[in-house]
Amino acid sequence: MSKMRYAIYGLSGDETYSKTQFTDQLKKAVLGSAGDEFNFVQFDANQANPATIIDEANCMPMMADSRLVWVESAEIFDAKAWKQFAAYAQSPNETTCLVFLFDGSPEKAKKALSSAKETLFQDFPKPKPWELKDAIRKLAQSKKLKISSGAADLLAELVGDDLFKVAGELDKLALFKMDSGDISADDVAALLGRTRLVTRWELNALVGARELGPAIAKSHDIQDSGEDPIGLLAALTSHLRQLLRLKGLMRSGLSDKFELAKAIHLPPKITGDLMTQQARFSDVELRLALRHAQTCDLKLKSSRLNKKLLIDHFLSAILETGPYSPPGRSSKWRR
Repeated sequence: MSKMRYAIYGLSGDETYSKTQFTDQLKKAVLGSAGDEFNFVQFDANQANPATIIDEANCMPMMADSRLVWVESAEIFDAKAWKQFAAYAQSPNETTCLVFLFDGSPEKAKKALSSAKETLFQDFPKPKPWELKDAIRKLAQSKKLKISSGAADLLAELVGDDLFKVAGELDKLALFKMDSGDISADDVAALLGRTRLVTRWELNALVGARELGPAIAKSHDIQDSGEDPIGLLAALTSHLRQLLRLKGLMRSGLSDKFELAKAIHLPPKITGDLMTQQARFSDVELRLALRHAQTCDLKLKSSRLNKKLLIDHFLSAILETGPYSPPGRSSKWRR
């Protein structure tokens, strides 16, 4: 088929960046670089019936080699509708590319069109937490950037799994490093600034190291920057839960960093850091820490006491060593 590999495409998944890249290339292949509006027909499955869509698919292109029929929200079609599309798929118009976009599951369509030879279903899932770092590095490579392992970790921590946002930050970093294109963790931190996410990440690391003095100082910095103490406590509580869960998995016999990363849905680098941190706490200490978090949360929401002091007291309660601390472990009190 001229300029098209398949007559029918089914595209699904919530990773919109890669899906958009794919559809842009498909439109260019079918309609040309300029985008031939005369040979592009778009439908919403909520407002169109299969017969109308098939009629359009059977039309010949206007002064061009091919045309594109685009159907959004295709997951709403029932089995009867897909039976009609399956009949069309047995002998599709060679000059038409018919594209179905799914916001939900494409399984009904896959089943109906399973015997169609000129059909491709492509899923675009968001990367799993342990896959995000590699996805960022591949995206950077596609932009001719060389990003360090630490920079990819930090970008994943700051931006998350929205690859559109990641791509935007990489474009900024490309301008920031016009001379080389080599991106370091320091570059990411410098460009994105001293954001709340960065300082939360730093605070979690200090808590995991049981460094009480620096942890208190960092918590003050975060709150002085405008962070809500309740939100800060929630982030600390989440970190403690991760340590407790990881400790339980390791006690059950799981020790491989990559297997643990999959189990707790975090990148292997962060999982490795947590593996080191959990050894500084006993199971009892972590469970008591979560109780302290509940008490602190209640006081933050109901007490008139100074909120910084409440967070300070919470950090002291969970980081100072005591009778339940692992042998040979001690907090590092640095003022």
